[in-house]
Amino acid sequence: MGLREKAWIVLFVAAVPLTIGARYTVSFLGDVPVTRFVQWITPASTGWAQGISSTAKFPWSLMLLAVSVGLAWKLAGWRGAALAVQLSWV
Repeated sequence: MGLREKAWIVLFVAAVPLTIGARYTVSFLGDVPVTRFVQWITPASTGWAQGISSTAKFPWSLMLLAVSVGLAWKLAGWRGAALAVQLSWV
């Protein structure tokens, strides 16, 4: 088993408890302090946050999907790209 396979196993093992934890908790440990810190260091203007939030809408969401599929293809081949597309529908 090569380094690449070991890395995927470690990522999968880390993803399972994080996914389960996200289902049953309101926020993860450290979420609130990190959020307060980010709000403290950023300007009072919320234009940047609105810009980031707008990427979830129609034309931008397709571009984000294309980027994620491209990165998945580069890292894991066609199987990774297929998984990225499948997970985008969930």
